[in-house]
Amino acid sequence: MEEKKELAVQKVDFTQYALTPAEVRRQVNLIQEVMKGVMKEGEHYGKIPGCGDKPTLLKPGAEKLSSTFSFTPEYKIERHDYENGHREYEMTCRLYHIPTGKFVAEGVGCCSTLEAKYRYRWEDTGKKPPKEYWENRDQSLIGKNCIVKKVGKEWHIFQKVEHDNPADYYNTVKKMAKKRAHVDAVLTATAASDIFTQDIEELVENEVISAADDVIDVEPEPQEPQEKPITQAQKRKLFAMMSDRGLSKEEAKEFYHWFGATTKEQASDLIEHFDDYLALWQKDQEEEKEKESEQAE
Repeated sequence: MEEKKELAVQKVDFTQYALTPAEVRRQVNLIQEVMKGVMKEGEHYGKIPGCGDKPTLLKPGAEKLSSTFSFTPEYKIERHDYENGHREYEMTCRLYHIPTGKFVAEGVGCCSTLEAKYRYRWEDTGKKPPKEYWENRDQSLIGKNCIVKKVGKEWHIFQKVEHDNPADYYNTVKKMAKKRAHVDAVLTATAASDIFTQDIEELVENEVISAADDVIDVEPEPQEPQEKPITQAQKRKLFAMMSDRGLSKEEAKEFYHWFGATTKEQASDLIEHFDDYLALWQKDQEEEKEKESEQAE
């Protein structure tokens, strides 16, 4: 009969290794002092508009905290290859305390060329948005997965297309995975997640929300333009042109509202092609009068 082997359960008093409240406060105070005295908002950390008051820890900030606490990183890399040349890197970052050589904390991060920021690019179709688009920004008028971007003095339609060579971003996504793992490890090691966050930056990098965080040097994607309103000088010029063409005040108002020039860019377009738009409006007026006459008969 086999002898029963009893497992020896060794009790460990974890409280003997715990930090005292004073030591915890000292660590938090040190991080806050580094934020105030050394770090710069927008460079080492930053707040994302509309995403709360907690700042996001950026790559330079993680490096600064590593230096403050004498951490040195060690990385383990895993690579995964997918169809059509796409690639993903999984990175594990282990932090060690330089003076003692002891392991401190571990962080993970990954990045892939399948992420929207690296998978797609904006291609100029060479087409201009139709006049009706500026009235209510109807997406169907310019096409799915399209935006409008200024090229020189003109607005062009840009279409989202896939990069034909994902290898252009292999090094970029590798660096991004490394950065994400390092930031995760630093937040874990310093217990600073209540001071900083990383999740918001992940949303920025994946284009769920937008922000100006150019930690890795990649080409920024064009954003929809912020239109400036029509100026008083443009309004005066337009009504002067209408008067020169013999339009009455009522006709001038009707023509102005027909075109719908509410932005500076729209007004510039109307001034530049005034006679062409006026001819179109006059044609519309004649057709409406003909319809009214037919209905009256």
